[in-house]
Amino acid sequence: MAKAPAKKAKKKVAPKKTAAKKVAKKPAVKRVPKKKVVAKKVVAKKASKKIAPKKVAHKTAVTKTTKKVVAKKAVKKVESKKTPAKKVVVKKVQAKKATKPNYLKLPFEVYYERLGIKIYELVSDVKPTKFSDIKATKMSMGDAFGLRFLCDTNNGGELCCAMENDHGYAVPNWLSLLNEENADFNWGETYKVEIRNKKIIFTEPPEEESDEWLEEAENYDYIGEAFGAYLFDDNQEPDYLILDASGSRIKINVDGYQIDEQGNQVGPKKVLDLEKIAERGDYETTDLDTLRAEWIAGLVNKFPNDKGLSFDMSSE
Repeated sequence: MAKAPAKKAKKKVAPKKTAAKKVAKKPAVKRVPKKKVVAKKVVAKKASKKIAPKKVAHKTAVTKTTKKVVAKKAVKKVESKKTPAKKVVVKKVQAKKATKPNYLKLPFEVYYERLGIKIYELVSDVKPTKFSDIKATKMSMGDAFGLRFLCDTNNGGELCCAMENDHGYAVPNWLSLLNEENADFNWGETYKVEIRNKKIIFTEPPEEESDEWLEEAENYDYIGEAFGAYLFDDNQEPDYLILDASGSRIKINVDGYQIDEQGNQVGPKKVLDLEKIAERGDYETTDLDTLRAEWIAGLVNKFPNDKGLSFDMSSE
């Protein structure tokens, strides 16, 4: 029993050589400092050098920006050298004064809602070679609507005449028709055409042969010659006028006030006051008989052998 004591066995179990300290020396802990030479630091330095061109680019951009700003300032300076607005205003005022229209010398238009109308058409049973071949004339009369006339040559008197309805029974020659909306013929008559003592006469046939002659005349052919006239009623005034017809086109009533499209007066002052016009200028008037005589004279000239014939204005 005394030969195997437990104390000696304990001393061999815990030797110092197997301590953890020696194990700690074996790992390459001290070699870890390679992190100081890690490529990351080197890369960081190289990267900072590569980034440097961006700074240079930034400087270049700033330089370009300053050039653009300078260009804008230069443009502003150039614009400021333009003619001041005050000078332009002065020119406009002068132009208005210089171009103030004289309505007594400018073309004008005149509008009538309704006028009387009368038309003559020549007919025959043969193709005329002389005036005596014309056998009859058919007259139709009624009303025309929506009439617009132009006076292209205005000497002052024409405009005053139109505003005051001083042109007589028929529309004068200085008014040319621009537009007629429609016409309604509600009455007519057929007259014989005769020549007596070098006078051309429109006359009714004798009563005893009237029916037979009228029936025959209905079969006559229109020879392509016609005359028409627009006729005024007593004291008939135009519905409105257009001053400066080829320019500003000012619409007025017969009293001289400007009106709008609905016929309402615009402004308290007259555009044209006839009472203040001292010299109105000359103008011509006409009547239906004179116009018919001029028409017949033009026809006679087409027949050389019938020279000397004229229209008897007392006929029909």
